Amino acid sequence: MVPQARSWFILLILTSGLGGCRMTWHEATHQYGQYQMDASLESDSALSAYLLPFRERLDQTMNDTIARVARKLTLDKPESTLGNLLADLVLDEANRVSDQPVDLAVLNYGGVRRNELAAGPLRVGMVYELMPFDNQITIVELDAGGLTELLDQIAGQDGWPVSRSVRMQILEGRATAVLINNQPIESERRYRVAMPDYIAHGGDRMTFLRDFPLQYTNVLIRDAILQYSRDQQALGMPVDAVLDGRIISSQE
Repeated sequence: MVPQARSWFILLILTSGLGGCRMTWHEATHQYGQYQMDASLESDSALSAYLLPFRERLDQTMNDTIARVARKLTLDKPESTLGNLLADLVLDEANRVSDQPVDLAVLNYGGVRRNELAAGPLRVGMVYELMPFDNQITIVELDAGGLTELLDQIAGQDGWPVSRSVRMQILEGRATAVLINNQPIESERRYRVAMPDYIAHGGDRMTFLRDFPLQYTNVLIRDAILQYSRDQQALGMPVDAVLDGRIISSQE
């Protein structure tokens, strides 16, 4: 038996004329070192020249203007214009690709990596900065208890981006006065919730979501943002959002 503390490579040597192969074991050695990446390292001119066309093409793509932002959109808690925009377009995209209605959408606050979009041109690179991760839209089917726990967790973190189909108040870290599509949560209903797969897999302390069935859409949230922006541009309309009271922080 090969000791677990040692690493080995298997070398298969095919032998001609013998109608078979011979297995030889060679011990592999490993050396580790820490290397500092700083200005003291010399540039590889040949590699730089090889990469230059790719870099120029990437820069051109990232600087491509795909829409116009009507006003400065910011990310904040418990509710914000940028959060509303993103949650709404995730809900709309989930409904577009799903064969069943989706009731609401939520995004984790920390998953949005830009705190604002300035008024003016919206470039592709800004969308990548906004949503740099390859998170896809996932639809999770929750019972009433699971939905209540989700909204309580959101309330306990002072609010996340939620779609326009949600109305709730935060009181002492709990979600109260909850309405989904203008209706109270029904104990016998099941709710389809669009969210990043990171959340559906239990990220941001949402481990309880792993117990519920989910559906992958194979649509990246970033791609949904890009497509929405291009669609707005094609319609001659800006990217815009307003506050509408979907989450209110209440004091007793």
